Amino acid sequence: MELVAPGAFRVPAGEHLNSANLLYFSFVTLATVGYGDFSPVNIVARNLAVLEAITGQLYMVILISRLVSERWTKPADNQDP
Repeated sequence: MELVAPGAFRVPAGEHLNSANLLYFSFVTLATVGYGDFSPVNIVARNLAVLEAITGQLYMVILISRLVSERWTKPADNQDP
C-alpha cells in the first residue's frame, strides 16, 4: 500500500516505514491489539487494515474449527450395526 500511495501510514517521529515495520503492523492488525505507533491514515489503507483483521480472524476460526471437527468426529465406516 505504501508503494502505491506514499504517506498512507503514520509512523513515529524519527522512524522510516520499512518492511520490518510493515510486518509489525500486520501482526498488530491480526492480533487485534490496537495501533499505538503505526496507524493507517489513507482511507484505502484503513480499509485494507480492516479487511486484513477480518480475514485473519475468520481464517483462525475456520482453521481451529476444522482441526477440532477432524479430531473428535468419528468416521461413519467404523460403526457397528
